[in-house]
Amino acid sequence: MMISIKELFENLPYLSMVKENTEISGISYNTKDIDPGDIFVCLKGQNSDGHSFIDEALKKRAKALVVSHKKYIPKGISGVVVSDTRKTLAEISNKFYDYPGNDIKLIGITGTNGKTTTSTVVHEILTRSGIKSGLIGTMNWIVGEETHKSIHTTPQAVELQSMLRQMVDSDVETTVMEVSSHALSLDRVTGCKYDIVAYTNLTQDHLDFHKNMDEYLNAKMRLFTDKTLHKDDAVAVINIDDPYSCVFLENFSGKKYTYGISNGDFCAENIEMTSTGSSFKVICIKEELDIKLKLIGKFNIYNALLAIAICYLNGIELRKIAKIIAGIEPVDGRFQVVQADKKRKKMPTVIVDYAHTPDGLEKILETAYNIAPGRVNLIFGCGGDRDRAKRPKMANIAAKYASKIIVTSDNPRTENPIDIIDEVLSGFCVEEMTKVEAVLDREEAINKMIIESEEMDVIIIAGKGHEDYQIFADRTIHFDDREVAKKALNNYK
Repeated sequence: MMISIKELFENLPYLSMVKENTEISGISYNTKDIDPGDIFVCLKGQNSDGHSFIDEALKKRAKALVVSHKKYIPKGISGVVVSDTRKTLAEISNKFYDYPGNDIKLIGITGTNGKTTTSTVVHEILTRSGIKSGLIGTMNWIVGEETHKSIHTTPQAVELQSMLRQMVDSDVETTVMEVSSHALSLDRVTGCKYDIVAYTNLTQDHLDFHKNMDEYLNAKMRLFTDKTLHKDDAVAVINIDDPYSCVFLENFSGKKYTYGISNGDFCAENIEMTSTGSSFKVICIKEELDIKLKLIGKFNIYNALLAIAICYLNGIELRKIAKIIAGIEPVDGRFQVVQADKKRKKMPTVIVDYAHTPDGLEKILETAYNIAPGRVNLIFGCGGDRDRAKRPKMANIAAKYASKIIVTSDNPRTENPIDIIDEVLSGFCVEEMTKVEAVLDREEAINKMIIESEEMDVIIIAGKGHEDYQIFADRTIHFDDREVAKKALNNYK
């Protein structure tokens, strides 16, 4: 597709334009991904400024620039000056791909925890109900039967609009998206028009980016308060058991539904949880029905309730939802049981989970403790270049539930992994340190814990979940908790 920059910016705000008839064939914001003929949008990030890469962009044959000041446009080069390059990226991406969000039903789910499991379950129910569906989330983005690995929970605007265009062109009817607070703050979803917006919960996370909980809350709320992100008849589904639910309910102007344990338009009664699954009766507006899940834990009751509510509001019969959800397997890396190649009668139960926040860690440990009181062992660490305040808090939670704890490396990124471990260890009191050990190498930590655990123990490996890599300052290596744990279990005696 070729379009002039004058046409691209028609009816969009800009300050000035140079060589308006120049035609471009694509949009980029990263010099690593530039194709000849692209318009290069200079974004200012936390660690870099796209304006510093203009020369490199032009060497790669970018044909035009989007900048924050006219001084950045070299003589003879086409360009557009705007007041906000990040928002402009979203606006021109939406226009370049011909507003795909207008031609598809969009479901957006935000919150600290539960987005991945809920969106995956919703996608499964929609697909198995015969609705051609798309999914955009932390692990994958899916167009019909095609699955692609994700880089971000919510992609940058140009990739997001490209994905939605592919979905529209592939006759996808409904797409469910995880909508991160970063995406909302950085205008990645500008141009999307959601039919259903959903809120799971809000607990401490991403304070390295948002600075405080009020800022984090305001970012999440934008999905509900920014009317440009909704279709006229959009509805909201909100977790009424969450302390912040009243804020979301008060600030959404459309039709609202709630869900929760014993409360809400969609609620659960007669809950039973075992080590292999859960069951409950869902009370659903004017209906009620028994639900069985292969998903484990109270937190997954909440995820299931939200998925049921979304699909019900999307027109799927409750009885069909119940039948489908009973057969859905746990999501990769979310309270996922790792098993040896050959099943043995006596062996520790090993569970891998993505929990990397205080609330997420507490929920999985509480679930494990209910399964095996006094026999929960834990391996965890904290990511580098992320919210440091949560590190000792996670130690407090670990000590509350676990009988044996190994603190190890997660994704240290540019930080010294030993310093991260020391900050985690600072959260344990002197008496608790008798059950705590620090093992820097994550593979060694997993092997050690499995070898030293008793046959009836439950081992939680927390923090990385589905991830198959580990990020250091100078390299990224292949590393999968599930692979390492499985190998250790195969050698368990």
